[in-house]
Amino acid sequence: MTQRGRTDLLTGVISAVMGVSLLVLLLAGAPPRQLESPRLLIGGPGDQRSPSWMPDGKRIVCSSAAERFPAGLYLFDLASGTSRPLTRDPSGHNNPAVSPDGRRILFHSDRGGQSDIYGLDLATSEVVQLTTNRANDSFAAWSPDGRQIAYCGGPMKEGHANLWIMNADGTGQRPLTERGKWDDFDPAFSPDGKRIAFESNGNGTFGIWVIKSEF
Repeated sequence: MTQRGRTDLLTGVISAVMGVSLLVLLLAGAPPRQLESPRLLIGGPGDQRSPSWMPDGKRIVCSSAAERFPAGLYLFDLASGTSRPLTRDPSGHNNPAVSPDGRRILFHSDRGGQSDIYGLDLATSEVVQLTTNRANDSFAAWSPDGRQIAYCGGPMKEGHANLWIMNADGTGQRPLTERGKWDDFDPAFSPDGKRIAFESNGNGTFGIWVIKSEF
């Protein structure tokens, strides 16, 4: 056998062995990974909930109802460990959602007597009420381009929650689902903004459903 033949044979054997080894690894699965221990970032007497990242990845907005942090929304800086209140209201401001550009924050609150969707402008601290339905509105979510907002609520059909969508300024409110006896909650836009995933008990138990964001 020539030198080249021996080289080709050796290369083939090595490739076969590596291929078998790779197959074994794939079949066996990756070795168990040591999970990182979580660390408390924001805590104290009372509750801090519903974290929403700022686009810079350095700050978090969350709702609070605690002795140290009275009811409202707070902006926490992860590097310095400092915080500042964004809103304060005994009625509570819940489930904040930071806009894709980081300039606005959606939340729901019953400050007007029922739960409605509000928008906070971070630059001016102005709060604008976006929904005024007789039903309770909640769980607002931004579209990826920041031009639309999906939310749970609207005028309920047969006493059940539906999904609605509106423009970022609160105009153009229209239903996405009107299924009567089912409850639809917690919308989330797809990365391209064309679909919305949501939680619903439309098959008797709660599952994840998907619907187009436009018709």
